[in-house]
Order: sequence, then structure tokens, then C-alpha cells
Amino acid sequence: MLRSSLSRILLLNLCVLLATGCASVKLKGSSQREAESAPKPATSEAVQAYEKQRADALYQAACSRWEEDNIEACEKTLHQLLTLQPANRAGRLMLADLYAVTDRPSEAQRTLNVLLRASPNDPQVHHSLGLLLESQGQSRQALEHLEQSVKLEPDNELYALSYDALYSAVAGSTE
Repeated sequence: MLRSSLSRILLLNLCVLLATGCASVKLKGSSQREAESAPKPATSEAVQAYEKQRADALYQAACSRWEEDNIEACEKTLHQLLTLQPANRAGRLMLADLYAVTDRPSEAQRTLNVLLRASPNDPQVHHSLGLLLESQGQSRQALEHLEQSVKLEPDNELYALSYDALYSAVAGSTE
């Protein structure tokens, strides 16, 4: 009888030990499976892709507002874009154009100079700056930028025409 009681106690202890011990034992590789099934934090690539899409959408919205002649909304959208992506070239070029057509040449020039510092060999920036300077009566400085745009992109007919027209005007005024 003692033996059977002892056997029952041992069996009961063994069952309790096995039950609690099994619950705390992890199978090999289970932590890897748990990690794979757990939600992943956003990767920097996903964030960058989202920000690019958002910037593209803001630029398109600014273009639409420009075409609608809603200059105030266009400017606000461009500022949102440049807050998100300060180095956005297309947004800065459009903002410079907006400043130029709204009679804010110093702001346009400042905006173009930011682009020029970032990309000194950008022919479009040189061309835009040349046209702006020419509109302000600074023909000599304008000519330098227009000439640089032609040097950087010699096959661009617009750049060549702009340079030739101003060169002829400057040469004609000195004769």
C-alpha cells in the first residue's frame, strides 16, 4: 500500500513537473518563427518611397494650381513640398518662376541661387537666372548665365536663342 501511494505521489509529481516544464520549454526555432510573424517596423526604403510619392503628389498639385491660375494655393503647396524635400529641384524652379511672375524678383533670385549652389552645372538654373537678371536690366550678368547654359547644354535651342538674342542686344547697345 505504501508502495502504491508512493507511486501515485511520484507519478503525480512527475506529471506536474512535466506539465509545467513543457510549458516553459521552447521548441528550437520557435523564436525565429515568432519574429517572422511579428509586425515589422517600417523600413527606411518604405518611408523614402512614401515620401517620394507624397512629394510627387504635392508637385502635381502645385502644377494644377498654377494651370488654374491659383497662384496663392500654388505657392502654399510649393512651400509644403519644399518643407518635405528642401532639395526638390522642380519645386524650387517652379517657386522661382512664381516669384518672378508675381513681381518678386529678389525672392526669385534667392531661390535660383540656392539651386545654383546645390547644382552649379545645371543649365536650366543658369538659363532661368539669366532670364531673370535680364528682366531686371542686368544684361551683363544675365549674359554670363545664358552663355553658361549654352556651354552646359549646347544642343538646347531655347538656351542658344536666349543667349543669341541677348548677346545681339548687348552688342547693339554698345555700338
